[in-house]
Amino acid sequence: MSNTAALDHSWNSGLIQGLPIAAGYIPVALGFGLLGANSGLSIFETALMSIIIFSGAAQYMAIGLITAGAGLYSIWISTFLINIRHLLMSASVKQILFSASKWKQGVLAFGLTDEVFALISAKRKKTTVNFGIGIFLAAYISWIIFSCAGYYFGAFFPGFLQISMDFALYALFAALLFPAILKYRMALYTAGLSAAVNTFLGLWLSPGWAIPAAMTASVIIVVYVSSFQHKKESQS
Repeated sequence: MSNTAALDHSWNSGLIQGLPIAAGYIPVALGFGLLGANSGLSIFETALMSIIIFSGAAQYMAIGLITAGAGLYSIWISTFLINIRHLLMSASVKQILFSASKWKQGVLAFGLTDEVFALISAKRKKTTVNFGIGIFLAAYISWIIFSCAGYYFGAFFPGFLQISMDFALYALFAALLFPAILKYRMALYTAGLSAAVNTFLGLWLSPGWAIPAAMTASVIIVVYVSSFQHKKESQS
């Protein structure tokens, strides 16, 4: 293996390629820090949430539930459901990085956000667990630092900038997902089916329930259909 190929699979290469994700996390992390301050959390509690949970959607939801006076079990169940997609993402990445040691797989599983998953999936079998950990570290450090910064300085931002922070994470994920959709038909089918199912379920369910359900259902359907077609082709 050449030095260039080795570099492309190393953690520092992942760290460098993860910088766009780290930059995209800045406005979202600032917004979370501001929300933590406005919700009455201490800087220690806000930082600890980012360190231990490391999930923007779950952290935003948890603070909203805390502010609304929800019980502990309600918060646990709600954040679990909104993050249930990570079970599918971890299973998918494990198929790519199955030869890595268990502790490295565990580290990457913790840091497998939507954006980290999208970048690793785009590389598919041309990557290693060290590369994935490098991406995770870039995103993780940015998320923690700017969550704390938002706690102290978010209130000084103009109102229109505070509102736009909520959209930044979705824009970042779309930018990372789009190349994979163009390259892999299964990604296109999954994304399209997920959008259709979410639209249908959204007529009766709140986004917190509809989105995870749509993602789970679409992945199961696409994998089942793909496996059925593959089995049918192998028998013919």
